[in-house]
Amino acid sequence: MRTVTIIAIVAHFGTSLLRAQPASVCATPKATDEDIQTTFEGSRDFPTLLPIHYVRVAIAPFEIPGQFQENWWRDVFNYEVLIDGKPVQIAALSLPEPPLAAFLTFASGVLKNGSKLEVRVSLPKLLPPGPPVPVCGRQKAPVIISNTSVLAASVEPSWAPKQELTNGAKRDVGHLDLKLDIKSIASNRVARLYLQSSDTVSSDGKDKTSKLDAILGAERSLANAWYIPLHIHNEVAADQIIANVSDITSFGMRTIFPWRWSRPLLFNELVKAPVSPELGISGQFERRIEQDAASKRKFGDPNAFRLYSEITWNPIHLATGKGYSKEDLSLEFSGKCRTSKMERVAASTALKDSRSFPF
Repeated sequence: MRTVTIIAIVAHFGTSLLRAQPASVCATPKATDEDIQTTFEGSRDFPTLLPIHYVRVAIAPFEIPGQFQENWWRDVFNYEVLIDGKPVQIAALSLPEPPLAAFLTFASGVLKNGSKLEVRVSLPKLLPPGPPVPVCGRQKAPVIISNTSVLAASVEPSWAPKQELTNGAKRDVGHLDLKLDIKSIASNRVARLYLQSSDTVSSDGKDKTSKLDAILGAERSLANAWYIPLHIHNEVAADQIIANVSDITSFGMRTIFPWRWSRPLLFNELVKAPVSPELGISGQFERRIEQDAASKRKFGDPNAFRLYSEITWNPIHLATGKGYSKEDLSLEFSGKCRTSKMERVAASTALKDSRSFPF
């Protein structure tokens, strides 16, 4: 009985050593250390579609001894993350099936632009003829964190020679382009709320290219495991002198063919499409609140309703055999359709609406 007890104690002590946290395993560089590949990436949370950022650690190249394979990568205590040399707490750890990479997420405000990110992992490694020993997996160089802000703004001055004016004349004008993009107005667990504006202010109020445009919207996926984002937003568009003002309400949804169902058809030796085709359908109602004389002649009815549909499929690699690369013969497919109802246009004027609709 005493022998069995001693064996059990030794086995437990050995396992504890192997599960030593990276802080102690990686204290000093060793010849047995392993290089790990780490990237900082951004994505969307489902179903809220809120912007999220995470650290991706490639784990596929490492062979874990059999007795540790099942749960080693799922133990958050085997990972350590340092921001500017200081350890930070990992909020969550997730792995896909099969586990090719580990995804680490953090509390809001931990990952900041310009900070240096380092990941260290404790790994059990076989060093024959002895038992597995803990070694350190570390990056060759820190990763610089970027694009974490939910707010983006820009101001860009420019000069436009011989710009056409609403009175038919042309003259040189100065432009000031103002852009604002708030990807998430408020944190919540329901939907992503966003605000966008794109304005062009001209030195001459009669400049035809001047514009004031602001969008307030919300979007949410209808399912957790299937990409079906539904969006609705309201847009106010006007020219610089407020002679033409429109209020536009847009709504719609997008989706892709589920990969599990479409993979045999879209990913084989004849055709390899890494991304499923994306479909979109949207509606748009516009109310013209203010119209100058030219707009009234062109649009007799201040109300307009439009339907949009779109399909994109890109890229499509052809006849590649087992693998594929960017050098292959490939295709891109894109199709769009628009119908306009309740929009009467003067017979002598062709309908030209350059406003793009975001899918």
